[in-house]
Amino acid sequence: MHSIKIKWSFLIRRHQIMTSESMASLSLEDGTSILKLLECPVCLDTMKPPIFQCQNGHSVCNNCKRGLSSCPTCRGALIDTRNLTAEQLAYKVIHPCNNSARGCYEKMSLEELKKHEAACPYRFYECLVAKENGCTWVGRRSDVLRHTEEKHDKYIYRSDLCSFKYEEFNFFQECKFSCIFSSCGEIFWFRSKRDPEKRKLYEVVQYIGPTENASKYIYEHRLLSPSGDQKLTFTNVVRSDTDTLKDIYATRKCFILEYDTLEMFTQNGKTFEYQIKMCRQK
Repeated sequence: MHSIKIKWSFLIRRHQIMTSESMASLSLEDGTSILKLLECPVCLDTMKPPIFQCQNGHSVCNNCKRGLSSCPTCRGALIDTRNLTAEQLAYKVIHPCNNSARGCYEKMSLEELKKHEAACPYRFYECLVAKENGCTWVGRRSDVLRHTEEKHDKYIYRSDLCSFKYEEFNFFQECKFSCIFSSCGEIFWFRSKRDPEKRKLYEVVQYIGPTENASKYIYEHRLLSPSGDQKLTFTNVVRSDTDTLKDIYATRKCFILEYDTLEMFTQNGKTFEYQIKMCRQK
């Protein structure tokens, strides 16, 4: 009996070593047939970690598992045990970008894929102009301007020199505002935030499209006091639309105006006018 146990332990250990060696030697280019093995039986998409299994060992993706009461393959009970071998395979093979149906041909490992998809030129965009007011539209970059023209046309500025005027600028009310600049043959998000607690006005322009194109453009705030004897010009490089506002504000890579300075450019403490000039880097 003792010798049988030793032999069985040896076989298990040998299997683990062989599996580990096979996984380590698996090239990313070997993944075509393995992707088929990683296909979820419910949604037919490639399963990505976490991958769960039923009591009989059949796998299902995490998203589909949530809505199932039994295994879709054998009707056995679903358990909370993860299929670690399948997960290792998922990390070893290359995966197509989730935007492949919209024209992206990039393929890479899971670790690289997450970063790529966040900035993929073929990704879906939300309507930042009216999202906070209930607009749920999502679409391709090529459709962003058309959607805004059809649903929110008054929030499009079609000039390289955009003028803003607040008749009743309230220093004590928090305010967020978004619109689109259709300038320099491109489209940009303009984001403005009024923070009464910090007594600051934050504004940033973000390029809508490939991340690497953002730094090709600059935006210039132009402020002139009502009396005309004080002038402020502030230039910033356009940020990518993949950069979060939180990070942009925290790193101060945007236009920030203290309320004490802002008051110098308001008329009677209420009317605030300024311009933003868009141009391509020379």
